[in-house]
Amino acid sequence: MGNTVNLAARCVDSIPEDFDIRIAIDDLDLVNTVFGDAEGWEISSPIRFEPKNMLPVNVVDIKRNTIWFPNFDYVALIKQNVEIARSLGSIKQSQP
Repeated sequence: MGNTVNLAARCVDSIPEDFDIRIAIDDLDLVNTVFGDAEGWEISSPIRFEPKNMLPVNVVDIKRNTIWFPNFDYVALIKQNVEIARSLGSIKQSQP
């Protein structure tokens, strides 16, 4: 965990001012799934990030050009999880 946190801190310190986040290229598909299609983003060309005393990693810098809306309904997901917990007996209805 230490190396991951160290790498993240070094990434944050090196993001150009006109971009919002820096992510490893391997994570781009995951971010696309959560944040939506890439049309609202400005994505830099891949950069080989080589922090001192660490293995290099390929990253991209991203700037969101539109307002972000989640690509899925959080409230519906929470309600679904509550219903599953109730059906399993983990949540009991309170009596009036």
